[in-house]
Order: sequence, then C-alpha cells, then structure tokens
Amino acid sequence: MLPENVKRDLPLAVAQIRDSGLEVPMITTGILDAVVEGPETWPMVLEVLAPWINTIGIKDFTWDCEDRSRLLNVPLGQGLVPLDEFLKMLNVLEIHKDFSIHCEYPLGGAEKGNTMLTISREAFTQQVGADFDHLNAILAN
Repeated sequence: MLPENVKRDLPLAVAQIRDSGLEVPMITTGILDAVVEGPETWPMVLEVLAPWINTIGIKDFTWDCEDRSRLLNVPLGQGLVPLDEFLKMLNVLEIHKDFSIHCEYPLGGAEKGNTMLTISREAFTQQVGADFDHLNAILAN
C-alpha cells in the first residue's frame, strides 16, 4: 500500500510503482477515491495508472449536507460517482480486471463488519442486490 502522501501525488506514485522492484507491480484503484480527490482529473489519473491496475473498487458517495467536508457512502447510483463514464473509460483503456463492490453504506452493521445485523436478511440481500443490478445495467449498455 502506498503512503498517504503518495496517493495525492501522481508523479511520485508512478515513480514509486516503477521503482518498486516488483516484476509486475499491481494496484487496486477505485472510482470513489478518484472522484473525491480529483472530480475533474480522475480520467487522466486512470489513464496514467492503467498499466498497473489489477482490481477496481466500485462504490458511491455523496457529501454530508451538514458537514461538506465529510463524505457519506451510499448505494450505487444514489451518489455523485459517474459510474457509467468510469466503466466506458475502462473499456477505452482496455482495462478488463475484476471489480470489488464495496457496500459501505448503512447495512444494519454489515458495513462495519458486524455479523449480527440490525436489519433482516431479506433487507440486506435486497440492498446489496440493488447494487449488483445497477452495475449490471450499466455494463449491459
């Protein structure tokens, strides 16, 4: 994992990846972090990091209305992440890697790793299934 200061400095990150000594350095990238850190520049960051991307994190967010410096994780399609643009860009860059859907919004405690949930199994399954349905609908287009 790259240190925090490297995550925010793209040229430094690329240099460290190239100089890592690893035969095939691989990174995990995610659209949420890219949009938060550079809402207008994420396509360029994605293009620069493309050769090393191995896994792609998928999640969505919005800003807290009362504390605009705090982000809130929300179900896919209910936030600010331009998921359709992101997926099109992956195709253009010929990045065909595994997705990791991050359901970090309130899910009865599951989002915190709890095994005893405060919502029903059906509610949990419905909410997570809606994320998969949303992603599959975009991928089908």
